[in-house]
Amino acid sequence: MQGTQPSLNSQSISLQNDAKVQLTALIDNLQYSLQRRHETVSALSQDALEHLKEQNSQQIEHHLLMLEDEMRLARNDWALLEWLR
Repeated sequence: MQGTQPSLNSQSISLQNDAKVQLTALIDNLQYSLQRRHETVSALSQDALEHLKEQNSQQIEHHLLMLEDEMRLARNDWALLEWLR
């Protein structure tokens, strides 16, 4: 009878392996998110510089607000990534 049912220990190992896979996927996704945020911040910065040259204050303000949001999100991603490691 013992051979027909999986042992509690093997179920626990299976759950631990699933958790490791999920954690690895989460870390990979956070790293990708940080990379994309870096690219977005770079592009927004370039656009803001162009608007600064054109003295378009409304667009500069808009880009600065978007930069602040991206930086806040990047800091959150980074903090979560550091916590997971």
